[in-house]
This record gives sequence, C-alpha cells and structure tokens, in this order.
Amino acid sequence: NEPLSLKTIDQNAFYGCHSLTSIPYFSMLETIGSGAFTWCQSLTEVTLGPSIISAARDCFDNCDSLIALHCTYRTGVILPWAVTHVTLHPDTTHIHTSAFAGCDQLHSI
Repeated sequence: NEPLSLKTIDQNAFYGCHSLTSIPYFSMLETIGSGAFTWCQSLTEVTLGPSIISAARDCFDNCDSLIALHCTYRTGVILPWAVTHVTLHPDTTHIHTSAFAGCDQLHSI
C-alpha cells in the first residue's frame, strides 16, 4: 500500500540501493532531494506525477539501467545516459541546452 502522506524523498534517501528496480507512483509526492536515487543501478523506469513541485537535477545520477522517464510535470532532472524513452509534460515550452547530451541510446521523446 502507498504511504498516502509521503510528500518528500530527502537527499540521498536511496543512494546506492543497487537492487532497487522500481519506485512506486506516489500520488502526493512533491519533492525529490539531491542524490535521492543516485547509484540505484537496477532502476529501470520512473514516473513522476503532477504533484511534483521540485526534483533535484541530480536525483537519478548514475542510474545506468534507467531507460524510461515519464514526467507529468515540468522537470529539470538530468537524464541518465542510458535512457531510451522520455515522456515530457504536455505544456513543455523549453528544452534546456544539452538536455539530452550523452543520451546516445535515446529512441523516442
């Protein structure tokens, strides 16, 4: 069951959890801290819902197996190099310089 009151995943909360394969969709989640999922090398797919207010740019650093990132909010997250699919918020109006730099496996946006 989803912890209904979960609003924040703090800095480095799951840092180095190499066996973590997925993150449940938390409907109330608002903030993901710096390095929250850094070095979670088995993480393959993440969906960030509309309740997200901020996600640290480096929250998914070195998540080498993360191949799909679905964002239903405007994100500034740095993409892992292995990402193959990205879903952007429908109201996205700007993609920052080098946003997809190094993502040589990216097949679809």
